[in-house]
Amino acid sequence: VSWNGLFTSQKVTFIDYSENTFGFSVAYPVYRGLSLGTTLNYFWVNYDKKATGYGFDLGLHWRLFHDMRLGVLMRNASHPKIRWATGAIDRLPIVWEMGLAKDLGRKALATIQLNRDAGNNDNDLFKIGGEYWLNDKRARARLGFRGGAVRYPQNNWGFTGYEATNRIASSW
Repeated sequence: VSWNGLFTSQKVTFIDYSENTFGFSVAYPVYRGLSLGTTLNYFWVNYDKKATGYGFDLGLHWRLFHDMRLGVLMRNASHPKIRWATGAIDRLPIVWEMGLAKDLGRKALATIQLNRDAGNNDNDLFKIGGEYWLNDKRARARLGFRGGAVRYPQNNWGFTGYEATNRIASSW
């Protein structure tokens, strides 16, 4: 079960906006080190008008070696429709996420990931990062960087910049 939200700080008075996704995920091992999974999603947006929608993601997790894993995710595999109270309809883009994770001992790992919008290759996003388990795999700290490339009309590549990301999480 997951929930992701994006909200305004509530300090601004001209906009009250939030995007939310509630998901329920399942995965099954299908062969040695290979698992397939899906997440069923419910989307809702709060703005001047409300919007909701449903969709699903498809994923694959493969343990290549004892200390290395490959993941592939087809986010918004159903190309979900978001229906606004006004009658307008938006469609969420299908996004491919492909990544590798390598264990660095018992308490750390390094990751590399590429996200590609299936309908627009100009929105590629590249991520690198790491994770450190603080204690018995219950609390961990994560730090990473992400950057994207855009294609200009002259077909030259340019970088949109890099952004540092971090997270402290707990799992059980």
